[in-house]
Amino acid sequence: MSSNVRYILSAISLVLSATALVLCTLRFRQKAKDSIHTDLEIEELKAERDSLQRENRILRVENSYLKGIHSQTSEKN
Repeated sequence: MSSNVRYILSAISLVLSATALVLCTLRFRQKAKDSIHTDLEIEELKAERDSLQRENRILRVENSYLKGIHSQTSEKN
């Protein structure tokens, strides 16, 4: 009877160890997916920032040009 108990306890221990391993693997995979997702979001945000910086530079140039035209118009009047 005691060998059956040891066998059952060993089987339960093995199942618990396997379950813990599976849970750790799933948690690791989820963290890896989250990390990749975060990296993609960072790249998208960097691209959007670069686009906004280009647009900002264009608007500054246009603003300077319009100020120049305004000052030339003011001098003529």
